[in-house]
Parts: sequence; structure tokens; C-alpha cells
Amino acid sequence: MLQKANFDMQWMLEKEQEYFKPVFLACAKGDIGKLKEYVSKDKEGAKTAANSHSKGLLHVACDNGHSTVVEFLLMQGFNPNSRDKIL
Repeated sequence: MLQKANFDMQWMLEKEQEYFKPVFLACAKGDIGKLKEYVSKDKEGAKTAANSHSKGLLHVACDNGHSTVVEFLLMQGFNPNSRDKIL
């Protein structure tokens, strides 16, 4: 049905892959171990990263109710006053 409606499945897959980058997935799941690993590799990049919904790591952790992840990100210097990125 989607093909008949000319739905662009590739676009959908690209959007999903963008959102589920490993670091965002770790935040969404509350996987503090993996998150520490990713952030230690590129802290500045992690601070400015945004998923396909324009949310940063701190937003994703808050949205999913992972207080330990939020606390970790704040201790790493993530800005609690940051806004969603405008794409």
C-alpha cells in the first residue's frame, strides 16, 4: 500500500537511522555505561549533537525519565538551558 501511495520508504529509514544513532539510543534506554563510552570519545560533539527530532542528548534523557543519565550529562557540562536545534 505504501508503494502504491508513492511513500518514500528510503526517507523513512534514513530518518529512523538518524534518530537511533547509538548515543541517542543509549540515552533513550538509560544505558549509562555506553553513554559514558560515547561521551568520553567526543564530549564537545556530543554536547552539540541533535537527532532527527532536533533534540539533544539531555532532552532525550529527560523525555525518557532517566534521572541518572540526566545527572551524568549535567556533570559533564551539558547545558540544562539548551533549546532544540532548528533544522
